[in-house]
Amino acid sequence: MHCSLLRATGTPARIRCGFVTYFDEDFHADHWITEYLAPDGSPRLADPQVHHGYDVPFDPVPVP
Repeated sequence: MHCSLLRATGTPARIRCGFVTYFDEDFHADHWITEYLAPDGSPRLADPQVHHGYDVPFDPVPVP
């Protein structure tokens, strides 16, 4: 949904899949994030699934 909303505004975006441990340290979960181009042309990663219910040590926009 996040990727579709970005594309609807004309922002180049795509989804990427990988494995994360920031939901559970002992488990490599398959997970999807959004890669998009910021207005300055630099690539950014965003994790729209991360919200206040998860205790992650980073800001989900942009993902480090």
